[in-house]
Amino acid sequence: MIYIGNDIISLKDKKNIQDFSNPRYLKKILTEEEFIFFKKNENYHFLPFLFWTCKESAYKILIKKGLRKSFSPKNFKVNININNKHKNNGYVIYDNYKIYTSSLINNSYIHTIAANYKNSVSKIFYEIKKIKNISKQSYYTRDYLTEDLVGKFEIDKSKIKILKDDFTGIPFISINELKSDIEISLSHDKEFVSYAFLY
Repeated sequence: MIYIGNDIISLKDKKNIQDFSNPRYLKKILTEEEFIFFKKNENYHFLPFLFWTCKESAYKILIKKGLRKSFSPKNFKVNININNKHKNNGYVIYDNYKIYTSSLINNSYIHTIAANYKNSVSKIFYEIKKIKNISKQSYYTRDYLTEDLVGKFEIDKSKIKILKDDFTGIPFISINELKSDIEISLSHDKEFVSYAFLY
């Protein structure tokens, strides 16, 4: 089964900037190797943010695969190639799992998509939107996703619901009151919302 994840983080938010500039905080979320890698490449100031989105995206996939542990970022080991400051491909290792990632980096945010199969990453459709009312992040994420599903799959909007699994909290698509096999992932941070699905 193919599973996907996605995560977005704002590079403009003051709290994010403060946290990800604090060495004590970084040592809580990065492996020793990641921390050393960052210190050797500090001109790539976005690296801790990038590591975070890769870890979050991988965690969302592992929850779908049955992982029942709380998110512990230091247990997720990110392997990336930073020869491109705008686009980055890599993978995340957690125990015996390998999750493949692709990240988009710009001055405002970092967005990562992930899949448990390497060739599936390129098949993920995703969108990133900027919203004004951040108190409605969840609403806008679901609304934008629903509109895209209507267009891509030619489904009647009134028949689509985005629900959460009672046990895992993972969102899924319901069509005509039946759980769909359309694989999705939702994320938001501050003024940015993102969603992804396999198409």
